[in-house]
Amino acid sequence: MTQRVPLFPLDGVVLLPGSTHAFHIFEWRYRMLVSDVLQGDKMLAVPLLKPGWEPNYFDSPEVHRVIGVGEIVEWETLPDGRHDIRVEGRHRARTIRETQERPFRIAEVEVLEDHVAPEARASLPSEMQALGRLALKLIELVPQFHFDLAALSFDTDHASRTIDLAAHMLVRDTYARQSILNEPEISRRLQLTRVQVLMLLQRFMAENEFTAFVEAQSLH
Repeated sequence: MTQRVPLFPLDGVVLLPGSTHAFHIFEWRYRMLVSDVLQGDKMLAVPLLKPGWEPNYFDSPEVHRVIGVGEIVEWETLPDGRHDIRVEGRHRARTIRETQERPFRIAEVEVLEDHVAPEARASLPSEMQALGRLALKLIELVPQFHFDLAALSFDTDHASRTIDLAAHMLVRDTYARQSILNEPEISRRLQLTRVQVLMLLQRFMAENEFTAFVEAQSLH
C-alpha cells in the first residue's frame, strides 16, 4: 500500500509506531504544513535528518528513507499561527519519491507491513518472554520505569506494538532507534531492541551482577 504524506524532518526524533511526541510548530513552512494536515486526514511523516543536514536545513537536506508516519491526535493553534501538536505513530514506511508542490516536502511512501520470518516463528514466544524479563529487571533497578513498562504485554499477539513501545521508552541512541524503525521483520526488530535494553541494564548494574544476570538469561 502507498500513500502521500507531508514531511516534517527533524534531528534526533524517530517516530515509532504507537509512540507519541509533542511538537511546537513555529517555522512558517511547517505552520502551513500543519494547517493543511489539520484540514485533511491529520497524517504526516517525521523522517530523521541525516548527519550534515545543518547547511541545507532551509532547502531539502537528506533524510532517512524509512520514516515514521503518524497522526495528529491533539492540537492547539495559537493566535500568531504557531501550533502545539501531539503526534501518535501509526506505521513505518519507506519513501519512494519526493515532490515539493508546497513550501514543504511531500513524499509518496510504501507502508511497511509487520511480518515474522518463517524460521523465527517458533522462537518468538520465548524471545518475547526474555524481553519481558529484561523489563522486569529494569523496573526492579529503576522504579521510575514501572509506570510505562508494566502496561506492556510480552506475548506474541502484541509483539510488534510491545517492541516498538519498549524501544521508544528505553533506547536512547537516535541511530539505534532508526535501525529499529527500519526493521519490519518482528524477530530481527526484537533482537535489535534487546541488545539496546541490555546495554541500558549494564549502566545500572555492577559488572559482576550484570554478567551473572546475562548468564542466567541464557539458561531459559
